[in-house]
Amino acid sequence: MPGRGANVTLDLIDRAAASPQAPALRSAGGQMTYRELDGLTWRSARLLHDQGIRAGDVVALVFVDEVPLALAILAVARLGATGFSLPRDSSKRERTALALQAGARWLVSDRPVDFESGIPGLTLDLRQAASGPGKVRAALLDEHPQAPWQIIRGSGSTGVPRLIPVSHSQARSRFNAQVEAAAITADDGLAGLSGLEFSTSKHRLGWAVAAGAAFVILEGSGASPLDLLAPLGVTSLGASVFHAERMLMPESRVDFAKLECLKSFSVSGSLVSTDLRVRLRAGIGDRLYVTYGSNEGGHLTLATAPELFDTQGTVGRPVPAVELAVVDPEDRPVPVGTTGRVKVSGPGVVEGYWSDVDATQASFRDGWFYPGDWGRMTADGQLVHLGRADQMMIYDGINIDPAEIESVLAAHPAVRDVAAMPWRSPLHQDMPVCAVVIHENGGNTEQELLQYARERLGRHGPAAVVILARIPRNAAGKLLRVELAEQLRHRLG
Repeated sequence: MPGRGANVTLDLIDRAAASPQAPALRSAGGQMTYRELDGLTWRSARLLHDQGIRAGDVVALVFVDEVPLALAILAVARLGATGFSLPRDSSKRERTALALQAGARWLVSDRPVDFESGIPGLTLDLRQAASGPGKVRAALLDEHPQAPWQIIRGSGSTGVPRLIPVSHSQARSRFNAQVEAAAITADDGLAGLSGLEFSTSKHRLGWAVAAGAAFVILEGSGASPLDLLAPLGVTSLGASVFHAERMLMPESRVDFAKLECLKSFSVSGSLVSTDLRVRLRAGIGDRLYVTYGSNEGGHLTLATAPELFDTQGTVGRPVPAVELAVVDPEDRPVPVGTTGRVKVSGPGVVEGYWSDVDATQASFRDGWFYPGDWGRMTADGQLVHLGRADQMMIYDGINIDPAEIESVLAAHPAVRDVAAMPWRSPLHQDMPVCAVVIHENGGNTEQELLQYARERLGRHGPAAVVILARIPRNAAGKLLRVELAEQLRHRLG
């Protein structure tokens, strides 16, 4: 296999040569072998190159169909360009702002007219790729790209999303570490309940290629994803806490017999409570996995049975090549069993944020990344995750900083004061709600302010906006969270 720094799609080329007939990509619409997927990646890369995309370009991606999105991710990487996914349900305003922030030169989509983003739009669909000339132009391949593999959207404390550049070498390290930690083999089929626009699913595609396994797309058929697991040969399924809680709701009536084909059901994205682990175990048994990670470092730990159930709050041990420590405010390691702040390092951890020196200095020091989480280590090397060290909210697996919402609503001319905070939900985790005080003659309704925020923040926007006469603060202006939560409870029920 290629060494560090090599283009991640060299693994796909190697797989196509060594196991050309092995299944590489499955969906309700059919199956591709590794030879077919590699051929379509070459054709897609040529189509994009002929339309102007070059190594080093940032390419925004937004697709309705996940199969051509997978091709676009691979083709853009093969050219040495950088992929950057835009949310499929975002507004034109949000897409345009994100494309500008990332410096995207092109938009590639199966429906570019529907996803206008202020930059030139190019079309890539499956039929177009399949009908292209068959001859491979090897010169298109950037074997050692200088540009990142992907820019991943994270959350920002100033209201502007943090962008996280993941290099090809960092991506490969993440892929190989997960393959080893989770014992993924060429006989496996990997799928997730989140779409390919999310970084976890892009990584899952990388895991599959690194192991020679099949990547399975569950979207697009209209059928329930769980109904497709056995027919499409899924052996490993990934889910967020949101997905897991929704599966367990009485009205979902999930038939856990449909999950009998799985070797593992992996839950990640936020705190996985003891209660949720117990309820999942009743349906999944010891095939439940829990992971801890971040966009800045990928999957960092893995917990499996029996420790997953025997050690309360454990997220397992670090995956290969990841170093993890728990430290005090002076950055000194704390004793085993003592609570402190988590820091991580390793070849899969990025060095900083895209064009954000202040955020980089706040979270990265001396080769370590500080994700902003509390934790403690057990005597046998497990990390017990104790939650966020800041006020970050995790809503349906998405990190949202209250400052994102507050800065947007504070810019509204009718708003005098604003405070965002989480509203706990067993299904959605931290539902972001926002209290505002408006000027005497502001005249705006709660619904109008809610719409204003959602147009600018998309899925990072609040679930509710409540207008109050005043927001409770102490003499220093610090938010009185307990008092505000009581007022919101009275209003929201």
